This record gives sequence, structure tokens and C-alpha cells, in this order.
Amino acid sequence: MEEHIYTTTYGLDVKVEPISVILLQKLSGAVSKEFERDGKNLTPPEYCVELPGSDKQCYVHDKDTIKDAGTSDEDKEAWRVYQETLNEYNTVLSERMLGAIIMDQPIKYEKGWEKKLEWLGIEIPEDELDLKVLYVTTRLLRVSEDIQGYMFKVMEISAGTANEEAIAAAKAMFRGEA
Repeated sequence: MEEHIYTTTYGLDVKVEPISVILLQKLSGAVSKEFERDGKNLTPPEYCVELPGSDKQCYVHDKDTIKDAGTSDEDKEAWRVYQETLNEYNTVLSERMLGAIIMDQPIKYEKGWEKKLEWLGIEIPEDELDLKVLYVTTRLLRVSEDIQGYMFKVMEISAGTANEEAIAAAKAMFRGEA
């Protein structure tokens, strides 16, 4: 098997292994179900247009239609809530994706790293995955560019060229374009 390496912005080479693409798909569905269960709506608000003959056609609002002068305050508030919920969803999904990506990666821990963080007053978790995520996000991948780059590298080698659209969509999500 080919060895894959991600080089951090400060020059550290980190070994990267593929993960299950199906795991990531299931993760997205699980987070969506969690939001649904908690009553958090991930569907954009709609507006309806009266058609001739007393019919009406409904459409989903987007960033442009919500600005229309005829948009009700109620729709604007629904859009604001939808945007907040969508941002929260993307944050939760990103954090869980990072955990899913990190959980089985081969990580070499820096000797004494826990003492350094404890000295700063940071609590060291007992859970193995929480500990690994803390190490990776505070000592190994120190800037957001490295976290994103590392995640994209894992996704790229996991999906190969078979799913370029999924990789592009994930990159857009982390740039806040989704």
C-alpha cells in the first residue's frame, strides 16, 4: 500500500491513511437525524406565488429571494433561524468528521504534551478519542489550514478520483459556501 503524507504549514510530515467513505456518509445522516429529533429544521423556508386560476406555486427561499421587498418579516425571521441552524449543523458535522477521520489515524504523540497543556490549565480528557482529537488539534495540526488540509488529504485518498464531487462539496462546506 502506498504511503500518504500530509505536510503541515510548519513543515511536519504526518502519515495519513484512508477511512471508510461510507462512514462519512452515515455520519452526515446521523447528524441530520439528531437535528431532526431535536426539532432543528434544516429545510429552508418557502414562499408561494399565486398563479392564474387560484393555483399557487411554492419555492424555497435562497439568499437572493429573502431580500425581496415583498418578503414578510415572518419569512425573514424563518430564514435567520434556518441560517443559524445550518451553521450549527455544519459546525457539528465538521467536528464529528474530524473525529471520524482522526480516530483510526496513526498518530505519534509528542513526549510530555499533556503536561504542557495541563500547565496552561487545559483539562486532559480520559476518553481515548477525545484525547487524540485534543492532541491532533492543539499540537499536531495547529492552525485551521492544517486541520482542513489534513481532512481533505484523508478524504482524497479515501475516495480516490471516484467521488470528486463529494470532495469538492466538503471543501466548500469548510469554506462556508454550502
